[in-house]
Order: sequence, then structure tokens, then C-alpha cells
Amino acid sequence: HYLRPDGSPYPFEEAPLFEVLRTGQTAQGDEVLIRKDGTQLVVAFIASPIVTDGCRVGAVMVLRDISDRIEQELELKRQRERAEEASRHKTRLVSALSHDARTPLNAVVLAAQLLEIHFNGETDDEVRECLRTIRHSVRNLLDLIGDLLNLSKIDAGVLAPEVSRFPLDLVLAECLGSIETQTRLKGLDVR
Repeated sequence: HYLRPDGSPYPFEEAPLFEVLRTGQTAQGDEVLIRKDGTQLVVAFIASPIVTDGCRVGAVMVLRDISDRIEQELELKRQRERAEEASRHKTRLVSALSHDARTPLNAVVLAAQLLEIHFNGETDDEVRECLRTIRHSVRNLLDLIGDLLNLSKIDAGVLAPEVSRFPLDLVLAECLGSIETQTRLKGLDVR
């Protein structure tokens, strides 16, 4: 017994093999067949008339089980939907992280600036250096958050990537400066 590809039943007169016998035209497509046990089998078919002495005397139909292909297509669709949902969650997380992390980091920069103003040059060099390190480290974090947002925009196709030159020695000096206090406390020498 046949079902249409959407699973709805139709009479035998509308079945592909009957249509081939009636019209004499080759037909192809997908069908759902019902087995004796009631389970369904999805097949691709091609049916052609058998013509002898100019008369249609029958038809031949070749069926190919496409159940695995259909299941693979459904699995790919499910995986694509999961990936798209994960991407939406990532975008929301990056956006929330950007906003929620920038506010306290800006407060830390402001606090360091206020401490510098409060001491008005009366602090020793080490305190000034620590305050400078705090400001510098927080600005680096803010830049990293901005870069993360840009990567998210590039991933979403909203922003085109841009290749640019930069002075590597300055970047390395910033990196070393950000770990200088930690290395000094551990008695390490980093160059």
C-alpha cells in the first residue's frame, strides 16, 4: 500500500505505477510504502512502461530504500538547529559579558585614578607603579572584551575582519608590564 511523501494516503488509481500504465510516461519520486507489519518504508522510485508492438503491456518499477538518507537529513537538520541555538546563546553571553564586565572594570580604573589624585604625588614610586599597573591591566581587559565582541560580530557576519600592522615590540612590552609585579613577587626575572 502507498502513501504520499507527506504520509497521507491516496487511492491505487493515483499510485505512480498505475499512472505509468495509464499515461505511458516514466515517473519518478519518493514514496512511503507500508509493510505488512504496519511499519513504513521510505523509497525513491522510478517507474517506466513496458511497451510491446506499440502497446503498453505492463510497467516496471525500481525502488531504492532511502530511509537512511532521510534519517541523515533529519539528523543534519537537528544538528544545524542545535548549532544555531548555541550560536544565539553565545551571542547573548558575549553581549551580557561585555556590558556586565565593563561596568566594574571602569569602576576599578576610576578608583585607581582617585587614589592617584588623593595622594597627589605624595606616594612612593612603588604605589604609583601599582596604580599604573591596575589602570593598565583593566584597560587591557576592556580591550580584550571589545575584541571578544568584535570576534562575535565577525562570526555573525556583521563586521568584516581587518588585517593591520602593529608594533610588536610595544605589544610585548605591554605584556611584560602586565606580569611584572607577579614575577617580582615570585623572584623571577622576565625579559
